[in-house]
Amino acid sequence: KDSLGVTLWRQGRLSEALRLYEEALEVREAVLGGEHVLVAKTMVNRANVYFKQGQCVRALADYSRALEIEKRTLGEEHVLVAKTKNNMGEALRVEGKLTDALQLYTESLSVLVKVLGSGHVLVANTKNNIAGIYLKQDKWEEALRCYSESLEIKIKVLGRDHVDVANTVENIG
Repeated sequence: KDSLGVTLWRQGRLSEALRLYEEALEVREAVLGGEHVLVAKTMVNRANVYFKQGQCVRALADYSRALEIEKRTLGEEHVLVAKTKNNMGEALRVEGKLTDALQLYTESLSVLVKVLGSGHVLVANTKNNIAGIYLKQDKWEEALRCYSESLEIKIKVLGRDHVDVANTVENIG
């Protein structure tokens, strides 16, 4: 049900995805217990739906609980922990909590660079998110630096013709 929920989420069928995630979460908690990494995965997926629906408070509650499970089961320096922090940062950014969002993005970036290397697309995406915060804070030089670093990575990894490269160029412009 969790995998089908991802497919529905990608198709924009959010209500259906949410229903499947709730069913999957109920089953996973019953079978695996509340502290299993797969429970956290489903919580992150449900939080992604809430976020897309504009329900940031609910999204943040699920992200927070999932993050605690991930940290206990996987350790602080794991890609899933970094990705969940990045997702939380997005929700906090939308809520206008820029300092908190920047803190989570920075923590995420540190782990991603350490685990995946500085040339990974997830590093580029996180630098892009950090740049967006700097832009909102009127820190133009920092924003430009992060956007430029993100762009350089994306061009190397994805090629000049990729939509993510175009989006980053637009952010710089």
